[in-house]
Amino acid sequence: MRIWFKNILLLTLLFLLTFSCKKESKNEPSPAPTNNAVPCNATNLMVDSIIEITGQSKIYKLTVINHTITQSNSTVSIIAGTSQVTMTVLGDTTINSLLGKRYRIQRTDDWDIKAYSYLNPSDSLWHLIPYDNNESLIFNVVIKLPIVPSSTYMVVSNSNTYTNVTDSAICISVNFQNYPLFPVTSITPFSFPNLYTRTFNVNKSGLMSWSYTDLTIQTQNPYQTTHEWRFERIN
Repeated sequence: MRIWFKNILLLTLLFLLTFSCKKESKNEPSPAPTNNAVPCNATNLMVDSIIEITGQSKIYKLTVINHTITQSNSTVSIIAGTSQVTMTVLGDTTINSLLGKRYRIQRTDDWDIKAYSYLNPSDSLWHLIPYDNNESLIFNVVIKLPIVPSSTYMVVSNSNTYTNVTDSAICISVNFQNYPLFPVTSITPFSFPNLYTRTFNVNKSGLMSWSYTDLTIQTQNPYQTTHEWRFERIN
């Protein structure tokens, strides 16, 4: 029992360390601007609203990655597939008397689904909820506005309670254009046998990238696996 519990703790720590390393990588210098790039300054970034423009289409590269954690606590990652996801803002809508936006989400090899977003003034949480056949999909987004750097708060999404941790503003490059944004890490308190982690990179224009990862502890298997869905905006 002690060995089993120790292995669970090691796996949890390893998983959290993996995402910790991803966050640390943000401190690396941004790519040097090209001739058509605009320098980025994230020092005074403020995100108090998400501005979605009717008719706008955002294109993301979706990469599905399978990670295997071995007995030696090393991680082997294999790309299971890549595709393109287009999210188009269709127009205004009302969600429980709250104003919001409607979307169409299309994936090159699979989805053609609906989504909606809204800001709940009672708790200042902005929600983006894709759904298929009236069932909410796993990559729901919940972010507290205005975004406060170095803040921590709790949210409920898909019946799971997440702890959201907001970091200081950074810059990322999309097609050689630098954008300031806030990274938000969203993680469930460890509840055997599942651990869910989400990351959002967001500014006033919405999501520049986000990912969803699930880890299921298998006590009878020396190898543990995680599955990651990574969305990166490319336009």
